[in-house]
Amino acid sequence: MKSLLLCLCTLFLFGWGVKVEKSALENVVVNAEVLEFDELRPETQRDQTKYASQRYFGPAENWSKGTKFPVETAYYVRATINRKALATATETFGCGSITKARKCSRRKLANNVEKLLKEENHYLLYGKYKNKWKFLYPKGDMPETEKFDGHKMRLINTSFEQDEVLVGPLPFKPSVLMITFRNGYKVKGKNYDVVYVLP
Repeated sequence: MKSLLLCLCTLFLFGWGVKVEKSALENVVVNAEVLEFDELRPETQRDQTKYASQRYFGPAENWSKGTKFPVETAYYVRATINRKALATATETFGCGSITKARKCSRRKLANNVEKLLKEENHYLLYGKYKNKWKFLYPKGDMPETEKFDGHKMRLINTSFEQDEVLVGPLPFKPSVLMITFRNGYKVKGKNYDVVYVLP
C-alpha cells in the first residue's frame, strides 16, 4: 500500500458548514522515499555537513540532554507535496475545531488558501507556524531533531502546485511520514493528521 491517510472527512465546522474534503487530504503527499546520505546530491551532502557533522535528537522536553548522531549515517526523506491540498487542509483546520468553533465562510477560506500559497516564506506552510513534520519508525515515534519544526526541512524545488522537499537528518529509518496540523481536529484526545506509509 503506497499510502494510508487517516482523516475525518465528514466533520463540519460549527456555524458555516465548511468541511475538509477527503480528496484534498488524500493528495497532500504525492510521493515520498527514504534516502541514505550517499544517495543525496553532492551539494546537499555539503550543506548537511557545513555547520556540524553531528545532530541531536530529543528528548524534546530537555534538549540539553539530547543524543548526538552523525549526519553521514542518518536517513532523509525526499517528498513531493501538493501545496494546494496542504494549504486547503491547513486553513480549513484553522477555521475551527470540534471543541472550539470559529466562523469561517467559504470565501474567507478560499482567500486564506490563496494567500498562503503566495507566501514566499515556506515556514508559513511547513514547520513551526502552521504544521509540523513527524515520523514513525518500528519502535514508535521518531525522536524530534528540531525543537519547533519537529525535523529540519530543505526546500529543493517549488512551484505554485507542488514542492519537492528533503526532510532530515533522521536518526533512525522511518516507516511512516506524517504532517500534523497545529489547528487540527481532536476527538477524544486523538489527532487526525496526514499519514503516508513510506515504501
